[in-house]
Amino acid sequence: MFKIKKNTKPPTGRHRPTSRTDEKPAAFSYYARRSDALLNTGRQIARSETAEQARATSRYWRQRFGLGVLLISAIICLIYVSTLSSRPRIVILPSATSKTVLQDTAVYEAAAGHIMDSSIFNKNKITVSTSALADKLAKQYPELATVQVSLPLLTHRTTITIANAEPVLILATNNGSFALDAGGTALLTGSQLAGLSSLQLPLVTDESGVTVKIRKQGLTTDNVGFILTVLSQLKAHGVSVSSMTLPAGASELDIRLAGQPYFVKLNLASNSSRQQAGTLLAVYDRLLAQHVTPGQYIDVRVDGRAYYK
Repeated sequence: MFKIKKNTKPPTGRHRPTSRTDEKPAAFSYYARRSDALLNTGRQIARSETAEQARATSRYWRQRFGLGVLLISAIICLIYVSTLSSRPRIVILPSATSKTVLQDTAVYEAAAGHIMDSSIFNKNKITVSTSALADKLAKQYPELATVQVSLPLLTHRTTITIANAEPVLILATNNGSFALDAGGTALLTGSQLAGLSSLQLPLVTDESGVTVKIRKQGLTTDNVGFILTVLSQLKAHGVSVSSMTLPAGASELDIRLAGQPYFVKLNLASNSSRQQAGTLLAVYDRLLAQHVTPGQYIDVRVDGRAYYK
């Protein structure tokens, strides 16, 4: 029989071990590193956003300032490039009579400069009217048949190209002889006609007593056109004209055919120059075929009819 030894120690129960006073604390630490933003409850975020906005605003205004400087510079350059000088450059197109008909280049340059000075709109390439400038210069100088105004791209001097009106006939009046252009304007006086002898211009004697002045109209444009058309028609038919006369007190053109004792009466007031020339040529051929020679004249002033005496 076994005996169980009785445990005499009092029960201790479950308990936590107590720390020993002679033991050192464990060598570890805990750091809670929180962001400044959280600790400051959003204030640091606001400061960051404000600084970024300030930098963005600064960049914006720097860009605006740069663009403003570029824009002002561009405007200044545009104004400078678009300005025009009051001293245009005159270019004369060469012709057989340009040295005789046209005046000195300085005369046209001064006149064009005066026209450009007459209006502030003529000082700028954008506002200037080249057609108006050309018209004013052409009206001031009737000897100019062509006036063309060209604006420069980068420079400031306008280029004006001119060409003289070519004389087409000589009008002999009671105050001298004058070379007329196709518009009837007197371009040259008698003393200047010697240089035009090679042109063999037709001569028309005016017996009406009208006084002609240089650069003024001696005949109307229609009258000059009528005379030239009749001469052209007769020349194409091989008929030569020895003289032409404008009698006093009548709208009439009298021409004498080469080698014939009579003259021909034409109606200068009519616009049927071709028809009258055709009637004359038909009568001329018929009279030659019939061997008939009028003693005084052939009258074709009535359209479609002819009379001879």
